[in-house]
Formats: sequence, C-alpha cells, structure tokens
Amino acid sequence: MKQRARTWPWLLLLAMVPVAAWLVLQPAPTDSRHEAYEVAQARLRAVERASATTLPTAQLLAVGHPSSAHGDLSVSGKSITYVSLYRRRHDLAQVPMEDAHGGPVQALLDLAERQAAVLAEAGFEPMTGEWSTTGNEGRMPIADPEETLPGIATPPSPGPSKRRRPIIQVADRHQSDSGGGGGRSRVDLNAAGIIHYRMYVVPLSGATLFVRNHFDDGTTVVASEFAYTDRTLVGVTYPHGSYIQGRRPGHFRLREWIVQRD
Repeated sequence: MKQRARTWPWLLLLAMVPVAAWLVLQPAPTDSRHEAYEVAQARLRAVERASATTLPTAQLLAVGHPSSAHGDLSVSGKSITYVSLYRRRHDLAQVPMEDAHGGPVQALLDLAERQAAVLAEAGFEPMTGEWSTTGNEGRMPIADPEETLPGIATPPSPGPSKRRRPIIQVADRHQSDSGGGGGRSRVDLNAAGIIHYRMYVVPLSGATLFVRNHFDDGTTVVASEFAYTDRTLVGVTYPHGSYIQGRRPGHFRLREWIVQRD
C-alpha cells in the first residue's frame, strides 16, 4: 500500500505532460479590440499624412500644431471614437497654373489625387467630388447705372477691363457596388476663390473623411481642411449594399477630369 501511494503522484504528473504540451503549442489568443485599435490608429496617421501632402513645387506653410483641433480620441470597450480636424496651407506660387491647362482647377485636381494616394494606403476610398467658387457674393445689381442717389457722388468710370479668363468644365464619374453616376461642373477662373470638396469612407467601417481644398486667387494659397470621424464598433458587421458582378461589394471609385475650357 505504501509503494502504491508513492507512485500515484508520478503517474499524475506523467498524465499532465501531454496536456501541458498541447497548451504550449496552441497559438496565442488574439485580441480583436487591440487589432481594431491598431487599424484605427493607422487610419488616423494616414489622414494626418494626407493633410500634409502637397504638390512637388508647392510649399507647405507652417500653421503651428499639425492638428488644429481635436474633438475626441478614445477607445472604450468595443467602441472606437476618433473626431479630429486638420488644417494646412499650401503656397502654390511656384506651381505652373496656365489657364490653357486648367489653371488652379488642374492644380486642385492634382493635389486631391496626391492626397487620395496617401489615404488609399489605409483603406480610404473617395465617394464624391464637388466644386464651388467664391468672390461674387454681396454684389447688388443696379437697374439704371446712370441713376444716382442725392448726395452720393457718381463713381469714377472703371479702367480698362481685365482679361476674361475661361470657364473650366470638370467631369466626374463615381461608382459603387450599388451603381454609379456622373456629371459636369463649371468652374469660373475669374472667381476670387475656387473650392474642391471630396468625401472619403473606409468600407465596412465607421470611418468618414471630408476634405476641403480652397484656392485663393489673390495669394495663390490653398487652405486645406480635413474633417475626420471614426465611430467603429469592434466585431460589428457593417452593411455593404447589393452585389453586382464585376464590382467589389462595399467599395467606391471616383474619377474627375477636365473635359472642356469655355
């Protein structure tokens, strides 16, 4: 009886050896929340890099802290909440902008494509592109230019008229898994400011980015603004729409190009 009692612990240890070996050989468990956090960080870094991307002959002007404003950067449980705003200024004085080649419109398109290339590395895809101009606000038409009000001197005659610059037509084509479309925008180079907008998303996530590039004709400076939000829930399957053969579900494509100069 005593001999049997002494051998029992050894038999128990021998039985545990295969179990211990199995535990050692098992792959380390992955933390999905940690992986999601790393992905979110990579997206945030891409947004910051893209905001600082400029044209080869342009100069990125200093604006203090690279991120002008932060709303919230936090990870809590399965919820990732990133809200940030980046502002940059690009001096395009040394960038060729001949009207015959699209002027500042082509420069804004080139800048947008360079920004998009950086964002694509983190999974951002452009959904839409829009154009607008500034500089004609607040001008009230006068029915009779010869009529003057009492006590107000007649304004001097205007000098020689400035050279009329062309109007640029920009075509766009956007496509997603659910369909596509396109159109044309008319951009007047006589405007004091030209603004190009783009919206980006990371498919199957809660990340959205709005980019605004505003060209000032008087200073040849582009003011860029990147408004970014990421409200991703870890482990949640995001809808991606219908599937059409030959397209990747949940993905987007955008192309913009100059087609005509009026």
